[in-house]
Parts: sequence; C-alpha cells; structure tokens
Amino acid sequence: MDWEKSLSSIGGPTVKARKAMRRPPRKILGALLDGLAEIKANWELEGFPTSNVESPQEEPQGEGAEVDGEDGDSEDFGPSVFDREDIEIAIDVFISHLVQEGIIRKLGPSERPSLSDIVERFFSEDHEISKKAREFEEHIKGYFDLVGYDDMQQAYGLLLEMTGMIQTEAKA
Repeated sequence: MDWEKSLSSIGGPTVKARKAMRRPPRKILGALLDGLAEIKANWELEGFPTSNVESPQEEPQGEGAEVDGEDGDSEDFGPSVFDREDIEIAIDVFISHLVQEGIIRKLGPSERPSLSDIVERFFSEDHEISKKAREFEEHIKGYFDLVGYDDMQQAYGLLLEMTGMIQTEAKA
C-alpha cells in the first residue's frame, strides 16, 4: 500500500494534496488581481482588440452565421504582430506592484521571476492557475521578439481565465 495513501486515510490529505489545495490570503489575491488587470491593460494600450476576445467560448449559431463581414474577417483587428518587450514590461510592472504591496520581497538585479513563478509561489505548481500561467508564457514567447495575433489572442484569453479563477478563490 502506498504510504501517502495510508497517511491520508489516517490524518487527512497528503502534503502534496494540501499544497495543491492551498489558497493565498485575500490580500495576496487582491494584489494578484490588480497586477493581472495591469497586464490586461497592456493589450489595450498595444491596440489589441480585446472586445473580440472577451467571450472566447462563444461561437456563431447556425450554419450560415457570420462573425464580422462576409467572410468572417474583422476590419478592426489592429496590428498583426506585437512587441514581446512590451508584454515583459507589463509583467515587470506586475512584479513591482507585488513588491510595493509587500507581497514579495525586493528582488536583486539578477533575479527575474516569470509570471508562472509568482503564481506557483502563492498557489502550487500543480494548481490550475499555475498551469494557465505557464500556457500564457508559451504564447508570449514569440519569434524574434514579436508575438503574433493568434498567440496574443490566446494569451489574453488565458489572462481572463486566470483572473476569473482568482476572483473565484477570493470569494470562497
């Protein structure tokens, strides 16, 4: 019999299970939400049409349903590529916000955590929010420091999902 299972049957969930279930205090959740709002605002500043992404699950109804225009293309997409550096700056502002709020300690010049590092610190590596943060980072990698429209759209959708998940955690 697995020793973790035997321990969990005696005294509750295993250490790994407790770590995966942990929820940060409301102050931290609020700071994370404020920081994610700043990152999302970057999309608008860059000219990314966030209104096209607000409801990624919504699909046109019916066979002949059109999204925008005759062939489903929108004329107000904005730029087709985005500078990765601008996204990184928004994430750095997010991290600075957490330092100013006293959520994390001041970092040295050689220390540069990623968004997923920050999220994993407060939830766990296995938490769904951490998985979304890692997916987000994959989408903003880009090529030659440029991020394509589709990756920006996916990354923005993941930001919305992470925000919703943290809001749910804050209400619980």
